[in-house]
Amino acid sequence: MVKCEFKFDTFELFKELFQGLGKMLEVFRINLKDSTRPFKIWATRSILLGLRSKVKDELKDMLKLGVIKSVEIPADWCFSVTIVLKANGGIRM
Repeated sequence: MVKCEFKFDTFELFKELFQGLGKMLEVFRINLKDSTRPFKIWATRSILLGLRSKVKDELKDMLKLGVIKSVEIPADWCFSVTIVLKANGGIRM
């Protein structure tokens, strides 16, 4: 195992990069090859009953902060969400 040691504190030196959500300031475009096909999940993934209220709250917060958008029509690209319980009792999505 290789251990790297730095003579400066990366988090302190670039603290503005490690605050908040790190949202893009402008529209970000991903160029795909012409042969790329959209990926969809057709079946919904169930969420543990004990985590449902936390997931709803997290989704509301993410909507409010502009991290995600609500869609009313089926999307070409769709991935299932993975929920991880954090040590402090919160969730990570």
